[in-house]
Amino acid sequence: IGEHLLTIEEFSTLLTGIESILNSRPLYVSASDEEVLTPGHFLIGRPLVALPEKEIENISPSNRWDIVKKLKNHFWRRFQSDYISQLNPRGKWKQKQENFKINDLVLIRDENLPSTKWPIGKIIAINPGSDNLVRVVTIKTQYNTTSRHISKLCRIPIESTDSRRP
Repeated sequence: IGEHLLTIEEFSTLLTGIESILNSRPLYVSASDEEVLTPGHFLIGRPLVALPEKEIENISPSNRWDIVKKLKNHFWRRFQSDYISQLNPRGKWKQKQENFKINDLVLIRDENLPSTKWPIGKIIAINPGSDNLVRVVTIKTQYNTTSRHISKLCRIPIESTDSRRP
């Protein structure tokens, strides 16, 4: 892969790590209980977990495990960037876009979390600027309440139970 020649075991380990990244992404969030449904729920009946890995920049060529982790981290950064971009398309600043609203469920972008963590929050307050555009919101997560810039958030579309009925 790239400039690295991997053994079968190393390549298998890399693919397993990539598989866990793909199977931990959110598919659906229930509006009633804010539980996130992932492909992992269908595979093992619960969310996938992973140990946090520190970023590897300077690796020794003799340490093959570090090479595999570096490749997985590279995939994670690219996947997160591309996937988030698809969830949160942005037009030109000249185009008017819908503001975030209270009770919107959002995916919180956090580059410091492990690859199987996709934090979800609910907007509890909006902070519009003098131009009435929302740039910062207050969100409640499973663990705390915090303020985030909207560039670090992606609205999660929620289908109401009424709209699913024929």
